[in-house]
Amino acid sequence: MRDLILLGFIVVGAAMAFRRPIYGVLTWACLNFMSPHRLSWGFLSSLPVVVGVSAISLLTMFISKDKSKFYWNNLSILMLLFTLHFSITTIFAWNPDGAFAEWDRFVKSMVFIVVVIILVNTREKIVMMVAAIAISFGFYGVKGGIFAVLTAGNHRVWGPVGTFIEDNNHLGLALLMTVPLMVFLRSTLTVTWQRHAVLGATAITVVAVLMTYSRGAMLATVAMGFIALMRSKQRIKGIVAIAIIGSLALPLVPQQWFDRMNTLKAADEDESAMGRVNSWYYAFHLANDYPLTGGGARVFTPYLFATTSYAPEPDRYHDAHSIYFEILGEQGWVGLAIFLSIFIGGGLKAQKLRKLALKQGNKDMSVLSDCLWYSLFAYGTAGTFLGLGYFDYPYTIIALLIVVERHLKEEQAAKEKPKLKSMM
Repeated sequence: MRDLILLGFIVVGAAMAFRRPIYGVLTWACLNFMSPHRLSWGFLSSLPVVVGVSAISLLTMFISKDKSKFYWNNLSILMLLFTLHFSITTIFAWNPDGAFAEWDRFVKSMVFIVVVIILVNTREKIVMMVAAIAISFGFYGVKGGIFAVLTAGNHRVWGPVGTFIEDNNHLGLALLMTVPLMVFLRSTLTVTWQRHAVLGATAITVVAVLMTYSRGAMLATVAMGFIALMRSKQRIKGIVAIAIIGSLALPLVPQQWFDRMNTLKAADEDESAMGRVNSWYYAFHLANDYPLTGGGARVFTPYLFATTSYAPEPDRYHDAHSIYFEILGEQGWVGLAIFLSIFIGGGLKAQKLRKLALKQGNKDMSVLSDCLWYSLFAYGTAGTFLGLGYFDYPYTIIALLIVVERHLKEEQAAKEKPKLKSMM
């Protein structure tokens, strides 16, 4: 029954795409990020539903007039450049099969990014896309948060099997990136009960982030909270609220959660932490020898650790567990430079767009730009300890910044056009 209901929603979304292509993209986004078919128990779990919906979305995009041209700016150029560089490093990869599989998945993500940039071309569509993403990840935030409360936090919160967010650490990062989007959605609502519902979903998602037991997500949560507090005009009220909530919540948190977080204090004695350091040395030395191409995707393998001289301890294999060292080892110094340019540039762009939107009196886009900045900050902070360099979510955040910039420029041009006519 679950399969049939879900299939019905997918079919409806795909069918509506022929009327308005945006519905195909929204369905594609939900399938891509939420992966609801992974929660089914029957035939749907093995059907290539994402491929089918993506094909329909591409078809409707080509035949529809409800679209814009691809928007070229520094961020879109950098993402395409990174895709090209990834393609080159895959040719010279040390682990050809693994590299091709990762490249194939990344290119499919970039196709989605291109479609988003072309089709998400109005304020309404921007809000709809943000809502689709927030609902997709927020589902696991609410579900995980309720689970954590009912089990008193004694069990970790995990993501759906077979997805980017299956691992508890990866899920913690994705949910933390989603919290700012939920904040933005609440700002667009005017109905009281809807605002309260989104606020509750946001709060329970924060609980889910912490109850993934991810140390990286916890550190990023603290960092985001600190920055938000320092930027707030109601700083004192915020500090008081945090103190009250903390005093009420901390006694309810199980000891095992504190034990897990306390391992941060003794990183030199933690096997996992030392394994990461070993892999970071491996990536650094590898990139020094191959600065243009690195070792190609999925170069962090036990065999390559043991048969090369790059890891100080060849027998202590560990995944990169860092977006920065993952990209460094697999794409070389050149790839890392492009990668950093994308996300540092994205952060700068977000702040620039926030100010531009305020100047134009566009409060929604100003708030969204700021929230997208927080999402990128979460990725850059928690990603220090997680190997999610090719995760499609942060690249989608960059795509949203691209379409926000186009929207603001088009809005400004529309305002200036009557002025030019009157002058003539």
